[in-house]
Amino acid sequence: MSELLKRLRKNTIVNAQTLNNSKYFDDGRYIKTRIPLLNVALSGKLNGGLPGGILQIAAPPKHFKTKFLHEIMFAFQQENKGKDYIIVLYDSELGSTLEYYEAAGLDTSRIDHRVVKSVEELISDHANLLKDTEEGDHLMVCVDSIGMLRSNKETQDAIDNKQVADMTRAKALNSYFRIITAESVIKGIPTIIINHSYQTLEMYSKEVAAGGRKTQYAAHTLLFITKAQEKEAGDKELKGFWFTLRAGLSRYVREGSTFPILVLFDSGIDEMSGIFDLGLSFDFIKEASKGWYYINNDETKKIRRSDIEENKEFMSKLLNDVDFQQKVENKYKL
Repeated sequence: MSELLKRLRKNTIVNAQTLNNSKYFDDGRYIKTRIPLLNVALSGKLNGGLPGGILQIAAPPKHFKTKFLHEIMFAFQQENKGKDYIIVLYDSELGSTLEYYEAAGLDTSRIDHRVVKSVEELISDHANLLKDTEEGDHLMVCVDSIGMLRSNKETQDAIDNKQVADMTRAKALNSYFRIITAESVIKGIPTIIINHSYQTLEMYSKEVAAGGRKTQYAAHTLLFITKAQEKEAGDKELKGFWFTLRAGLSRYVREGSTFPILVLFDSGIDEMSGIFDLGLSFDFIKEASKGWYYINNDETKKIRRSDIEENKEFMSKLLNDVDFQQKVENKYKL
């Protein structure tokens, strides 16, 4: 260490490290989910996953927000098996039953369920949680959701029959993110926040997360969700939905990138969603004729798409192909 640096650090009150040795830029720390395309949406990498910082998932009701949250919670539990870990779940909606969490494979004995009714209550409890947390603790914090949290003033105005606009909620949410953002990153606490979204009334409408612009910018990653029906050609029966994640803001993924994930009523999430199309776009899968394809550079055997997607050996080989992984990263990662 240089003499100048020694002298400058003599009276510092903060954690100081040279930038090249800073542990806060270790981007190799990911919580890997079982859905490869979700890992790409979160980090830009097939072998990535949830990085440090705050993830915000925003969408209208019935857009699978909580289920994606459960997938990330499950990944955190799997990564920390055998360790002293806990997930703190701030629940403002009580929209999920105990069976719903258990069906996701979650160990509910390791989830500290904290019901919150107001923004102020969330701020106070989360601030105290961070105060009691030490760097290195195996902790994840989830909020489901901030979209339904009211302010104390809103409640009091209703009791007093006052028909006035509440200007305190947005300020309280801004304060919330200022309090938790740096502390969560420094202590390595992954934080997932579910929110609502809406379309603006501008000439060229755009989707934004509820709570004001500052709450969006506080997130390291902001994912919006849209959905579309899944039906087989000529079939009127609804099979499920395509939920498309869009990177509205990210420090890891190119803004505007989209990641379609299929969820079927009879079999749940298709974990290999989107991988076939990526393989096709990068020539790891080649089209032979309409509905038929070649794999493994074998142009003597035509295979249907459904058979390729169900071929676990080929899909696993594709996901582990270093060239394929690099092409995906080049396409999506910042």
